[in-house]
Amino acid sequence: MKRLILPRRAFGIALWALLLSFAQSRAQVRTALLEGRVVDRDTGEGLGWTSVLLVELNRSATAHEDGRFEIAHVPPGSYTLRAFRIGYHSVTLRVEVQVPRTTVEIRMASTAVMMQTVEVAADLEARKGLAGSLGDVIHGVRLRQSLARTLAETLSGEPGLASAGMGPATVQPVLRGLGGYRLTILEDGAGTGDLSAMSLDHAVAVDPLQAERIEILRGPEALLYGSKALTGVINVVRGAIPMERTDHLHGSVSLQGESVNWGLAGGVGLWFPALKGTGRVDASVRSAADVRTPSGRLRNTALQTATGSVGWGIDRPWGTLGGALILYGSRYGIPGGFVGAHPEGVTVEMDRVQLASQGEFNLPWVAWSRLQLKQDLTLFRLRELESKGLIGSEFAQFTYQVRAITRQRRWGPLRNGALGVEAGYRDRWAALGSSTPDLWEFNLAAAAYQEWSRGLWIVRAALRADGRWISPYRERISRTIGLMRARQFADLSASIALAYVLPAGLDLSLGLVRAFRPPEPEELYSEGPHLATYSFEVGNPQLDGEVGHGAELSLRWNRPGMRLRLTGFGNRIRGYIFPRNTGRISARTLLPIYQYMGTDALLWGGEGALEWRPLANWGLFASSSWVWGGFADTRKPLPMIPPVMGRLELHYGSGALSALLGLRFAMRQERVDVFEEPTPGYAVLDASVQYYWSGGALLHTLVLGLQNLTDAAYRNHLSRVKRIMPEPGRNLRLLYRVYF
Repeated sequence: MKRLILPRRAFGIALWALLLSFAQSRAQVRTALLEGRVVDRDTGEGLGWTSVLLVELNRSATAHEDGRFEIAHVPPGSYTLRAFRIGYHSVTLRVEVQVPRTTVEIRMASTAVMMQTVEVAADLEARKGLAGSLGDVIHGVRLRQSLARTLAETLSGEPGLASAGMGPATVQPVLRGLGGYRLTILEDGAGTGDLSAMSLDHAVAVDPLQAERIEILRGPEALLYGSKALTGVINVVRGAIPMERTDHLHGSVSLQGESVNWGLAGGVGLWFPALKGTGRVDASVRSAADVRTPSGRLRNTALQTATGSVGWGIDRPWGTLGGALILYGSRYGIPGGFVGAHPEGVTVEMDRVQLASQGEFNLPWVAWSRLQLKQDLTLFRLRELESKGLIGSEFAQFTYQVRAITRQRRWGPLRNGALGVEAGYRDRWAALGSSTPDLWEFNLAAAAYQEWSRGLWIVRAALRADGRWISPYRERISRTIGLMRARQFADLSASIALAYVLPAGLDLSLGLVRAFRPPEPEELYSEGPHLATYSFEVGNPQLDGEVGHGAELSLRWNRPGMRLRLTGFGNRIRGYIFPRNTGRISARTLLPIYQYMGTDALLWGGEGALEWRPLANWGLFASSSWVWGGFADTRKPLPMIPPVMGRLELHYGSGALSALLGLRFAMRQERVDVFEEPTPGYAVLDASVQYYWSGGALLHTLVLGLQNLTDAAYRNHLSRVKRIMPEPGRNLRLLYRVYF
């Protein structure tokens, strides 16, 4: 293991020295104090426990019991301010911050019904700031309502998102028919450092219980964080590094339970003054037994997870600086008994240790307002244990990532511009049952983002250049795949989104994108059995990278009591990499041989979401999404494409009480690849009740949910387990959280 870590520590030490030198320079930049009060729109009463987020700086504050908040050392300029509070609509507004202080009042309306968002647009500029945005934020009521064991299950109700996996613990998000290496998943803006994209039997090393919010970023700005602009970025905001100043202890305690697997989880998060800065500690544990389905118990699906972090940060006139140590450990089962699985299932153990640091420094220059630096060192280990406790395969991976982004001051019609550079190093070691060799990777990227606003138009554009070097530690000639040698890849990604603000609350946007994805180690160098796909996989060292071209047209209509969003998209991917059946059988394993190939693929589809409040306390929500995927030459179906999916929800809200009755559905999926099976459609009923109350210095929230009310037997098309068992049966879920 030392071979992986020790030679690379110099990278982290060098960057820490750079961060400290920036801090010691203390650039003399005039900054302002942003202060204010959050109040009830109708009564004028202060609203404590409100989270206030300064979007462009990613700085936040928690309001005191009387609703007052402060965000210190803010460079002068125009910002987007968002406020989230239990029992109230989220509010978004533009604010001009001026030296020495700027005072704002945020008036929030109580949630008579659980609508998604309220946009407070005091002027046309504020409305344009949101028009054309292709992202979404899941927080507050929406997050607590959908909070589940895994990230994919938590997001499964969002339009365009589906989940794929080989058991309850391994489900991974799929966005518009693309997942795995084609979708970027981040935690606090950094890669998770796990191997979840490598295979469906590897879980995502993120527990959503500690998430403050989950961001789904699409469009040009996503290119600042990765080249996979056809799908976008899912960022779980945990806040392990505290960047908000606090003068008192505050935090939250959570308790979660569910009946379908006798699952229980608990977590705590604390913020407190420490060493002239802010300290943060969080910890959570999760335990669950085998999942129960309407057809019986799905054996070997138990789960145990523990995660925790310790962080510290300071907020000064020259900027902010902080760091955190993050730990994650999990042990889960993968069921057996179906083609492509171990006969008796396997148990997977994962461990992740991450050291993160982050700094944001105010710049005294005319052109640029601030510099953001972030580095992450991650050590990840995964072991697959067979039924008798024998190690079937084992991986270890060391990852180092560093990113620098400098933000531009507003110049006339130009705003929110950014220039970014990032570098990453990955060292992977594999033992026993692995079909890929030990190898190292280095990647380097540079990106530019800009917004232009004039009249009723706003244009967002980004350009990114990526280079990757990947090499086995020992080059050799394989009889099966040829020369296993070092490869280099480089290409450009670009994205542009044009938005036009129409009368009557209409916004129309058009997006165009070119995305580049270099091949991964498994696609280049595999040479061995992969039981998760019931195949003998053979890499292709001659592969080139994928290049995707896409277009997206979106219409939004926002009126009092009604919100409508319609989106259509089309993508063509040149060199789409997938394992193709060669028609041969491996003499050693008697498995069919699949070799990774590159061909052209097409995907198109659409999404729609409607929120309507016909009465004061009642609301309706409807959403649907569909994807068509096929090979460009034959039009035959791509594998693992989700069916038409959607949901209908009836909401009721009165004061602190709200309730939901929902129907989620999927149509029959008949367009399947050669080795897939058609999946019948389904319709499943869900219900939930939420209540909150205050007591002294505490704010209590309680969510009771009942999934699959009728205990219906239904199957997820993207689940490998569907061949032996349906999805989980009737499930009573509870989430209790107290804020203080």
